[in-house]
Formats: sequence, structure tokens, C-alpha cells
Amino acid sequence: EAQACCDILPDEIIRRRQPALVERRDKMHGERRQLGDLINAADSKAEQQELTKQLDAVRTELSELERRIKEAQVELLLNAKVVGSTLARLVIDETLWGWPRNAVFVDEASMAGMPYLLAIALSRPQNLSCFGDFRQLPPIAQSRSNVAKKWFTRDVFETAGVVSRIENNDPDPRLATLRLQYRMGEQIADTVGNLAYFGMLRTDPPAEKAAFRIATVPPASGQQVVLVDTSDLSGACLQEPDPLSYSRFNAVAAALAATVAQELVGAGIEGVGLVSPYRAQSRVLQSMVRGDSRLMAATVHAFQGSERDGMVIDLTDSWPQER
Repeated sequence: EAQACCDILPDEIIRRRQPALVERRDKMHGERRQLGDLINAADSKAEQQELTKQLDAVRTELSELERRIKEAQVELLLNAKVVGSTLARLVIDETLWGWPRNAVFVDEASMAGMPYLLAIALSRPQNLSCFGDFRQLPPIAQSRSNVAKKWFTRDVFETAGVVSRIENNDPDPRLATLRLQYRMGEQIADTVGNLAYFGMLRTDPPAEKAAFRIATVPPASGQQVVLVDTSDLSGACLQEPDPLSYSRFNAVAAALAATVAQELVGAGIEGVGLVSPYRAQSRVLQSMVRGDSRLMAATVHAFQGSERDGMVIDLTDSWPQER
């Protein structure tokens, strides 16, 4: 799959069509780096000046090669019927922005910044379709100002009023809802569905069968969702010492989560994820499971879109922190 993705990248297509041009470009990049190292290590000013002349010649040739490759990329783009790009690249890149498009499909739309989507909408494509989960994580903004919250932390579903209409059981003709899920067992899907999706989710039978097999192992055989009360452990939740960070960590909670995850893989679960809402806690978890390829620890954002047979959610928060 990774090779198939590489095969459709513009650089790889041009490499196949004009191998000599791309190979020469790559060689010049290598020579530029090598000459830079030699200049830094030169023993005399005369040697440094001679190497600098060689470097200037390499840079001149490299600039011409890059220009020719850019022309090939533009030609490739203008003749393409389907183009994949990030939102930022589509808006910023002059060639991409000028590419005539009848339809734009935006994947993971809940993470898409509204300014990008508004810019694309104003380019007047005949069709703009946003695919995503209105309950997934919204866009992230560094600023906490009201303007930033309005334009950078709300997703397209909230801005368009889709979420409020669903909450009020008011059908939205713009929305096509996928109700059958294939990734989780029924107990997990019902928990998520009742909390976030108003009972709309249904589970595909093969997914339920696979989840039933996984749920036969400890810590609670037969249960797909297990809640662990850590209130008696007296694990302190501390804030990261960095004054610019609000991230938190809890060593006791991390030790418990890592132990449960290790028990799951020890019982035969092929892949287990440990997820925390805090980057500092995810680093603690990573240090505890490092070296075991069956275990992966990361933040909620980093895990988005990934799949594991088992997930251990470390909520981290405890005394003396407030929510």
C-alpha cells in the first residue's frame, strides 16, 4: 500500500518519465551538502574560496534543474483529472489554486480549519463535499482569543448547524449519515453511540464476532468495555514543569495502564494502544512500553484514525488538579 501511494506522487511520476533529470537533481543536492561540509572544515581561506566557487556553480545548476522539474510538475497537474492535496497546499500553492476543478472532496473534515474551507468554497467548485465525523476532534488553535475560537476551533459541522440539528432530531438534507460501523464490538459501539451519536450506530455482525473473541481475555472476560476505578490509589496528577505547558502526568495511573496493556498482549491480543489526553502522560507511557512493538502509546490526536485490537484509555486526571 505504501508503494502504491508513492507511485502516484508527482516526484515519482516525473522520476519514471525523466529519470536522468531527477537523478541529476538528487546528485546535485548531495554535492551541495558535501561542499558545505568541506567549506566548514577548510584549513585556509584560499581553499574555502575555491570550494565556495564550486558550491555556487552547483547551486546555479541545481536551480535550473529545479525549474525544469517544476515545469514538469505543472504540466502533470494541468493534465490531471484527479489531484490529492492538503488543504493548506491547495490554498497556498499558486498552480494548485489555479487548477480547474469541478468537485472538491474534503476528508477528515472535522479537523479542517474553517478559513481553508471558506477559501475553497469561494473558488466556486460545482460540488464541495465534506467527509468526517462531527464528534471527532475539532481543529486546534494556539490562541485562546474569542476570534480564534470562532474561526479556528469550530469545525464545518458545528459552523453549518449540523450538530445542533442532529441533537434536536431535526433531519438535515445536506447530511448523509453512515450508521453501520465495522471497527468495534457492539458493547463498545453502543457505549459510544449512546453517549455521542444518539443511538444511531449499528454494528456489523463480523465486527461483533471478532470483538467477542478479543473480549474473552482478562481483565474482565466477556466484557468489551471495562471501567477501572483508581480513586483508592492516591496517584497524584502533576503539571509539566514547563511554564508554557498545561500538560499533565500521573505516574501511578501510567503504571496501571501499562500493566493492563501488557497483560492484554500477554493473553494473545496482537496490538494494544495506550491513549491519554495529555502529551506529558503519553511520553511517560511510551517510556514504560518502549521496545514492545505490540504496544503503542500516544495522545488522542496522534491516535486518530488508527486501529488496535485493544485500547487502554488513561484519563490521567486526579488530585490535586482540577478538571
